[in-house]
Amino acid sequence: MSKSIGKNIVFKFILNLFNIIIPILIGPYVYRKLGNTLNGYINFADSIYQYFFIFASFGIYQYGIREISRVRDSKKKLESVFTSLFTITIITNLLSTIAYVVFVNYRYSNEIFYSTCLVTTFNFLANAFYVEWVNEGLENYDFITIKTIIIRAVYTIAIFIFLNSADDYMDYLVIMVISNILNNLFSFIYVKSKIKFRFDKIQIKKHLKPMFLVVILSNANVLYTQLDRVILGEFVNMQSVSYYGLAQRVVSIVSTFMLTIVHVSIPRLSNYLSKDNENEYINLLNKITSLYFIIVFPAAIGMACLSYEIVAFYGGEEFLNASAVLAVFAIYMITTAYENILSNQILYIRGEEKAQVKLVFTAGILNLIFNVFLLKTGYFTATTAILTTTLSNALLIIWEYLYVRYKLKLNINVFSISKMKYLFISLLFIPIIILVKSIASSMIIYTCLSILICGILYLGILIIIKDGTLIYLKDVIARKIKRNNN
Repeated sequence: MSKSIGKNIVFKFILNLFNIIIPILIGPYVYRKLGNTLNGYINFADSIYQYFFIFASFGIYQYGIREISRVRDSKKKLESVFTSLFTITIITNLLSTIAYVVFVNYRYSNEIFYSTCLVTTFNFLANAFYVEWVNEGLENYDFITIKTIIIRAVYTIAIFIFLNSADDYMDYLVIMVISNILNNLFSFIYVKSKIKFRFDKIQIKKHLKPMFLVVILSNANVLYTQLDRVILGEFVNMQSVSYYGLAQRVVSIVSTFMLTIVHVSIPRLSNYLSKDNENEYINLLNKITSLYFIIVFPAAIGMACLSYEIVAFYGGEEFLNASAVLAVFAIYMITTAYENILSNQILYIRGEEKAQVKLVFTAGILNLIFNVFLLKTGYFTATTAILTTTLSNALLIIWEYLYVRYKLKLNINVFSISKMKYLFISLLFIPIIILVKSIASSMIIYTCLSILICGILYLGILIIIKDGTLIYLKDVIARKIKRNNN
């Protein structure tokens, strides 16, 4: 069942490119139609939902990919694992739905955003049929890409048809929920056509403990960005939640594209380890890490330098206060890049969940302490919230790296010059963008010029120094073109 990693990356790339284009198309439209306050309601309601979603999903994405990857060459084992994990998530989604409804009715029944929370309930129904972990474990990226593109296209059209003003707020929420349900339902139907339920070999207890550990690992953001949004909503105001949410949305658009490389490689890395192919694992990991960093650093530095312009385009004048939040979020994106490599591609697939939990929990508690301190001193804002989150994530990276190097004794140096050079080159963007801004008067002109000049400079330097990662990418593309021509 082994498939071309290059083909997988291409399909994942196409999918994520589409997932970038769609938010760019509809994001500015939605933010302008709904405004600051209503977007704040959506972000706050989503933050509450995410806390219950933790237990609803029960770490199924990460755990499911790993387990399916390990048994995908055995039909009977595959059916058993699928049946067991699907049964667990059905139960957890049912229990989480009940708990969520009870909590929302108790805590927010008199709040103006109560109806927003209620509509969000139906996302649990969508999640009950979430089986994308099976498709990714089997590397069915062609199906995922085609299916998601179709549904997202219909979703986009529906937004432009039914969302005409703030009065259509509930219509917008319903469209989002329906699209989630359809996306997951079609995946479930596809998976069921390939894999049968096997209840005679069902194993529940076996998976519960490792899945519980993954719950914490796969939802570390709850101790970070989700915690930030909840505290902002409860103790500051919905406008701050909205600023934070917009910056987070913009960063997620870029991160989605870059995480293509990470996510598509996890099944293959896990499969290598299950077969004790350590050399293959190390070689692929080094390639993936370099491919990741060659994109992350220029994207983050460019975003930080052009944060005001990006916010002006995406959210409009009403959201300009989010520019400082976005600038810090761009730096946070760098820390998440390192954390994704260390956590997902090394620690987790090597079965080091217990160590991960301790490290993530410690960093999360530190972030909570930082937030409480800022709240008590009157300095807690959307900007300082993501600043403390970035600091906590940086500490987490250091701890995880030390564990990988000295506990696992893996020769993986994510801070080597060969990888950090992409950051050093990207720092040249700062004086260039400042200079271009001082010369050009039009925002559109100097933004486009800045991106063009920085892009040419970055690529030019990589060509001059004969960067190994760039050469590898060129060779891969050349082979693909040659193969297609033949």
